[in-house]
Amino acid sequence: MDFENSYPKTSLLEIQALSNELELQLPKEYIDFLLKFNGGQPNKNQFTKQNSDGELLFDFDINVLFGIGRNDTRFDLLTMFSIYCDSIPEELLPIGGDGIGNVICIGVDGAQKGGVFIWWKDKQVDEGANPDYQNVDLIASSFTDFLTGFSVT
Repeated sequence: MDFENSYPKTSLLEIQALSNELELQLPKEYIDFLLKFNGGQPNKNQFTKQNSDGELLFDFDINVLFGIGRNDTRFDLLTMFSIYCDSIPEELLPIGGDGIGNVICIGVDGAQKGGVFIWWKDKQVDEGANPDYQNVDLIASSFTDFLTGFSVT
């Protein structure tokens, strides 16, 4: 899988600085992705997932996966965290978007750690309420499984 319009290469030091600033530990698979691609637009941008009976569970496009943007904050992880931190559950980190407001997240704590989720903007909790999982679905048990769910639209 390849990505277009990625940020310039990042380093383990920059990733550790981000983790320290956000006070969280990123899953190793996601760290490896940042080191290799540092975000970008996937060349295969359709994510689909079926259950064991072949029933379609998810089918949506991924517009971008966030990276460490330094001076360009359009799709920067820290910027996106500051935008969504009051809307998504605290065990999740926003790592991407579908272009229409739904956010791809990765679990960074507890039972959610390493899993990949989608946060549906149309079902979000009321402003001021504590974010919960009523508008969040698990879409992959790991970041690697998430990346294997992509195809060309």
